Amino acid sequence: MGLIRTCHDCQTSAALPPQPQRELQPIPPPEEPWCHCGIDLICNMSRTVLGFQHNLIIVCYLSKFVIVRPLKTKTSKEILDCLQEIYLSFGVPNILQHEQGTEFSSKEFQEFHKINVNTRRTTAHHPQSNGLVESHNRILKT
Repeated sequence: MGLIRTCHDCQTSAALPPQPQRELQPIPPPEEPWCHCGIDLICNMSRTVLGFQHNLIIVCYLSKFVIVRPLKTKTSKEILDCLQEIYLSFGVPNILQHEQGTEFSSKEFQEFHKINVNTRRTTAHHPQSNGLVESHNRILKT
């Protein structure tokens, strides 16, 4: 064991010790409905007869109001078409919290939300950071 501790190559190639996990910070409640929403995709579900295989879910952080829309693909274009329809009906949220999937980090998605929406990406591989939406995902998957 002492030899390993004194070996330069062993010490420089050793895996770094795990970083301590930070505590989750609560999201302050929004002041009005629909100003802070979370969004996510439920992917690869059983294909319906109409060809839908994914679901887009958006949840209001104040009212807990949930909107679910079926999707045939999970491309940014199809997601943006769906969001445009939702925004026309319910308004545009000030904050839209989402995971780091490519469909949410695409140039088209960022351009679409550039003017009026503060998009916030959640921590990678940490679904608790978008817990309200993830809890609704579990319900919808059952």
